[in-house]
Amino acid sequence: DRYIEKKHVYNFVLHLVMFILALLTKESAVVLPFIFFLFIILIKKMPVKSKNNLIICFIWFLCLSFWFLLRNIFVNYYSGGFYSIVDLGRGLLSYIGKLVFPFDLSPYPIPENVNIYYGIAVLIILVLLALMQRIKDRKNFLFGLMLFLLFSLVTFKKGFTTPSFIETRIYPALFGFLIITAEIDYGKVLYKYRKIFIILITAFFSVITLTYTPVYKNPFTHLKFAVLASPESWVIRHNLGMEYLKSDMIDSSFYQFNRAWQINPENSNINAALGVVYDRMNLTDSALRYYQRSIKYNPKNLTAVNNIGLIYFESKNYDSSLKYFSQGISIDSSDAQIHFNLANTYFKLGDYERSKYFYLTSIRLDKQNIHAHRYLYYTYLELGYEDYNSIWKYFLGKILFLL
Repeated sequence: DRYIEKKHVYNFVLHLVMFILALLTKESAVVLPFIFFLFIILIKKMPVKSKNNLIICFIWFLCLSFWFLLRNIFVNYYSGGFYSIVDLGRGLLSYIGKLVFPFDLSPYPIPENVNIYYGIAVLIILVLLALMQRIKDRKNFLFGLMLFLLFSLVTFKKGFTTPSFIETRIYPALFGFLIITAEIDYGKVLYKYRKIFIILITAFFSVITLTYTPVYKNPFTHLKFAVLASPESWVIRHNLGMEYLKSDMIDSSFYQFNRAWQINPENSNINAALGVVYDRMNLTDSALRYYQRSIKYNPKNLTAVNNIGLIYFESKNYDSSLKYFSQGISIDSSDAQIHFNLANTYFKLGDYERSKYFYLTSIRLDKQNIHAHRYLYYTYLELGYEDYNSIWKYFLGKILFLL
């Protein structure tokens, strides 16, 4: 704004620095150039094709290109476009409704469980106000509407999981909604008692915030409430099951994984999680069956591949375990544990040179793996190394392990 008014270059440089920092902080900042452009055209009323505007747009384009380049280098993130039109409509209505009527809140709302009726009610009110010519400045109203839509639509990009309308994503779009409401003429009565209404609204939203905040106390309260609010979400049930599994609450984790499986039986992660639970129950056949289902739907599921290898290793079927551990390394060559497991297999097969190689690789990837140091010592002994100066540290590792 200062650059547009006074044409001071340092203001524009500061603007660009803040814009780039915003991009590096939150991806939704990608829509900011479009919002800035609308601000220039609608609020500042500058000509669309002015030379200054074209230069500004070109510099924004360069900033976005730089950001996309960095993102592609450092972030391996799949995106399959945007949600369907039906899901998009549900999401917008749920966002609009919760901005005015903050009820039916959920940490992870999904299309099947959102309430769209509050949003429809708010939309009808806004349309009626527009038809009754209660809009004070149509350009400001349009700018607020576009700001709200742009910040909302950018949240509907597909990721790894099912569509979700997480309420915290709507915070940036809230500014657009506030501009919309500020441009509505509410009449003399509301204007006269505006301070009372502001106090009541503030108190109302404060109470909602205080009562909802305990949901985020810890992962269990957060996920349990999320399951209650969105019982059809396999993602939340899977995540809650993982929390139970970390706490060694096997029965509870099995229940959540099983419910998640009923919703999405072809999900690789859910099948792998059920395999882990059956493994913990010592039901090896059932565990193996679910691990196999997991890699059927995703051959690169490292948890399933590694655990199948471990099952075969424990049953002394070393040829089969070798196959799966080798497959695991092809999936993720930076995983220290899979190298360690493969080294153990080669050790059991009597191939001590390869065993040594993979123990050393595991140690290189995880220097704190005392088990790898211990078994590398045994490998050196099997190889008949006479240079005890080179293996004394592995013997020390063994002592530390025993302690």
